[in-house]
Amino acid sequence: MDSDDILVVQGSSQTFNPMLSDAVIEAQKLADPTASDSEWGGNFRADLVGLFDDDVIDRAIDHGRPLELPPQPSKKFAVGNVAAQRVVQKS
Repeated sequence: MDSDDILVVQGSSQTFNPMLSDAVIEAQKLADPTASDSEWGGNFRADLVGLFDDDVIDRAIDHGRPLELPPQPSKKFAVGNVAAQRVVQKS
């Protein structure tokens, strides 16, 4: 779906947070190259591309639901990258 109301960005963790340590990211790449490419490199997982067929995903979508839902004061929402947060926290 194309819309002027949607913004999508893709980039590496260091693009969005230059304070991340090169050494930590390199260690993660050596430990698990596939996972680190998505976690740190900002790329889609090539090994998970075919996990679900498009028709299975389409059946899981509630097309009758509004695109935007009203705020729910009883709920807290947060966004973040847990892997990146662990790296920048001081011990």
